[in-house]
Amino acid sequence: MTRFACASFLLLLPPATACGDDTGGDGAAEGSTSGGTEAGTDGDTGLDTSGTEGADAESGSTDADGSTGDEPGPAVTEVDCWTTGFTDAGAECVRVAVPVDADDPSRGELEIGVAYLPATGDGSGLPVVALVGGPGPSGSLEAAGLFLDGGPLVASRAEHDVYLIDYRAVGLSEPAIGCAPFGSPREVTPCADAITDAGLELSDITSAHFAADIDAILEGFDVPQVVVWGGSYGTRLGMTLMRDYPGRVAGAVLDGVFPIEINGFTQGDEAIAAQLAFVADRCETEPGCSEALGDVRAQIEAFVAEREPGLVDDFIAQVSRLNRHGAAPLLVSTLAIATDEDAQALLNTLAGYDYTELSDADYGSPIRDDIAERAESLPMTMAIVCSEEAAFIDVQPSEVAQFGWSEQVVAAFEGQQGGAPFPPAFATMVCDAFGAPATPDLEIEPVLSDIPTLIISAGQDVQTPVHWADAVAEGLDNVTHHVVPMGQHVASVGNGCARDMVAAFFDAPTEPVDGSCLEQYPTELVLDSEDLAQTFAPTSALGLPVRPAARRTW
Repeated sequence: MTRFACASFLLLLPPATACGDDTGGDGAAEGSTSGGTEAGTDGDTGLDTSGTEGADAESGSTDADGSTGDEPGPAVTEVDCWTTGFTDAGAECVRVAVPVDADDPSRGELEIGVAYLPATGDGSGLPVVALVGGPGPSGSLEAAGLFLDGGPLVASRAEHDVYLIDYRAVGLSEPAIGCAPFGSPREVTPCADAITDAGLELSDITSAHFAADIDAILEGFDVPQVVVWGGSYGTRLGMTLMRDYPGRVAGAVLDGVFPIEINGFTQGDEAIAAQLAFVADRCETEPGCSEALGDVRAQIEAFVAEREPGLVDDFIAQVSRLNRHGAAPLLVSTLAIATDEDAQALLNTLAGYDYTELSDADYGSPIRDDIAERAESLPMTMAIVCSEEAAFIDVQPSEVAQFGWSEQVVAAFEGQQGGAPFPPAFATMVCDAFGAPATPDLEIEPVLSDIPTLIISAGQDVQTPVHWADAVAEGLDNVTHHVVPMGQHVASVGNGCARDMVAAFFDAPTEPVDGSCLEQYPTELVLDSEDLAQTFAPTSALGLPVRPAARRTW
């Protein structure tokens, strides 16, 4: 079993014990790993403490052979987990000191939250690191739904330790940085100020820094290699890790690919156009689908031609919003609506439902009130999307016209924001006010790698289309790409076949992944309006906050 390291000691953190303390002192105790000595100091380890400051340990870099040498590990502070569901699953939650800037150690350290789930069996497999989407949500909270009791990937814990790593400024990380939602560019300044008031620079919050944090944490915990699972924005971060720290990654699952070279603001409409073309073309070659729907491409053309433009725009926007629940077939299912009045009634029904993340995972009691506000970081979201997306709007144009649609349909798609937090024009104004500098051009260039990679795409996904995944696969020399016909955005969250493929890859990332389970599915599912109330009804069973779709996309 891989265990947390404190200085040079391997340590499974017991309750009320920490490597370091919350007062800034050196809390590591000397001991012997051969005797199983538990090192640390007792004290208040709750998340409201100031954390470990001024730690004298520095994270080393990975040697060419993946070893870490004899350098001391990072300062580690134990903290309480989010809910009792974590502790019931044997999780350990900590903050780990990492450099603010890996290239400039003089700038000091910050702390990154980590929830560690030990393997429930012999732990003989490679450790797994889970990277969630957003950017904005806490990784230690959001990814737990995959691996806690009832989660879709919980079976993998028999052989694999799991690390759920927060990003800077959010979750268990310190400082955790928040700001009030804004409605205009002039209201965004406090979000930028929240970052600088915390002692960081806006340029300190980027995907490249997140990847460096992950590498430093694994280095300190003496974990030479891991298998990475990334969903949505987590695929972008996963590819950044593959690019910058290739020796650390033994294999990667990219589920719902958001490519580094794609601009979420200007090319969100391209995602919708691409995936609906994929649905239409696939249906044409599938007898069951073509018999049920006829010529889908022609029907979409007719729908756009015959309906009032504002109604068409609203339909596309609502379908994008409800993507996790089967967006593409939902749009196709509206094509035969008889009148504009019927279409508007269905649109009103769609608009009345909140976007809610559905999961069977047992989080235990509701999130503790004292840390609930740490579940998401709007300043972190803004720093990422402004420096890595909005900064490149002018050099990453949309290419909606490439998917064979008529000029009228192309015009209907153009300008749709897809999964982006806000439209391109508003993004430019907001990000100018926010002030985050552009990242280097490297952050919009495709990743080239020979690391074993499993790409999973979903036939119903209008946020991260199959077309984008195909483009990413061209730069990967050791890749398997499977499309789940009935899958929705981040398919392994809700599709059993996708889960099986992910589990198989975790166990043997260098072996081919058998996708024969996909043969059980029809090409597309068509929903009708009678299904909507049951399909889209919100749930509060987990006691988790309901978040707008705009904050849960990349």
